[in-house]
Amino acid sequence: FLVSLYVDDKLKFYINKWVVDRVKFLDNLLYFQIHITNRCDNQCKHCYFREIPVLSDINLDDCCNFLTKCKELSFRLQKILKVDFIGGDPLLYPYIHQLAHFCIN
Repeated sequence: FLVSLYVDDKLKFYINKWVVDRVKFLDNLLYFQIHITNRCDNQCKHCYFREIPVLSDINLDDCCNFLTKCKELSFRLQKILKVDFIGGDPLLYPYIHQLAHFCIN
């Protein structure tokens, strides 16, 4: 995994340091992806959401409660919390502004 090919020692040192720093960061990360909607204006051929005929959005209160639990867990585990909101197109989620406001506070 670490670089050992035909690279001078100084460059090899910095590349290996970068890799080690990233692995240490990931060890200290608590990561979640939340599918908040499957609404989307595009019909990308590779996307599995276009096969789902029913539009469904996560309930805002349920999402906020889940985020609160994630925050408590990250504090208890002493890990950095990272949450990605995904779906179809998260910007089409009807409560995206309220959810963003909740995350900021």
